[in-house]
Amino acid sequence: MALTERTRLYEVLMRVQDDRIAGIQATRITEVMRDGEVIAATLGDAQPLDPAGLAALLHAEDRAALAAACG
Repeated sequence: MALTERTRLYEVLMRVQDDRIAGIQATRITEVMRDGEVIAATLGDAQPLDPAGLAALLHAEDRAALAAACG
């Protein structure tokens, strides 16, 4: 019965004002797992994230899809 813990990105919130990014926040979640099954989870507080930081979080496919969606 192995216990493991991981913290990962959970949510990104982007606010837009006048067709420009007005702010970005990221929330992480810490999960405790027993034999690979999550048995407890705790959400962290939303933290500000600059646009360059958002780009670093995204895979190349995600960046392309986001760019296409934003026109």
